[in-house]
Amino acid sequence: MATSGQVNTNTTYDSYFWVKWEQVGDQDIPNNRTQIKWTCGLYSEHKFYSNAIKMSAFSINGTQVFSGGTYSNFTAEGNQTIASGTMWITHNADGTKSFS
Repeated sequence: MATSGQVNTNTTYDSYFWVKWEQVGDQDIPNNRTQIKWTCGLYSEHKFYSNAIKMSAFSINGTQVFSGGTYSNFTAEGNQTIASGTMWITHNADGTKSFS
């Protein structure tokens, strides 16, 4: 399993939503799993003041980790973190794992 990754989803106005994940600490070999930290947010080329944007819910490895929401009043350009959390990913019996 790779130790980190990122997925971007295009929006309008030179912006995109992103979901990042990274491995937290060492793999739990006895329990055949790895803990990851996920973070989601918006990258904007422009300042958003009162314009509302909506980020959809998403799942990692079949588990919904973010329920989505509507956000507004972004006052800076660049990356804006919306939510984050941690979860365990259980490996296959041979120690490998792919997830989406």
